[in-house]
Amino acid sequence: MLSGAVEIRGDSELGQRFQAILNAIDVDWEEQLSKVTGDVVAHQLGNMARGVNQWLTETADSVAQDVGEYLQEESRDLPHPSQVAQFVADVDQIRMDVDRLDARISRLNTALAKREP
Repeated sequence: MLSGAVEIRGDSELGQRFQAILNAIDVDWEEQLSKVTGDVVAHQLGNMARGVNQWLTETADSVAQDVGEYLQEESRDLPHPSQVAQFVADVDQIRMDVDRLDARISRLNTALAKREP
């Protein structure tokens, strides 16, 4: 059975340069299509593709927002951002308290070590 793990090997700098080249390529697909179908059909297909792309983007955003709200508000599987912020603040406070306690214990150990003969 496949684990789903993916391993990529090679020169990461070369991969990044190749990605930059691919990102810089700006193919006018509508122009290429117009050579086969003509300008009017290519333009109409381009408009349709842009409309579908916009609809998909808006739908994905809406679904993501709805799922997030459901997981936070209805099922309570995810905490609200304010709860996360409070938790992080509490952890930071505990960390500072522990650091102060550690420093105090170190000072007391040093004082006790000086007293012992």
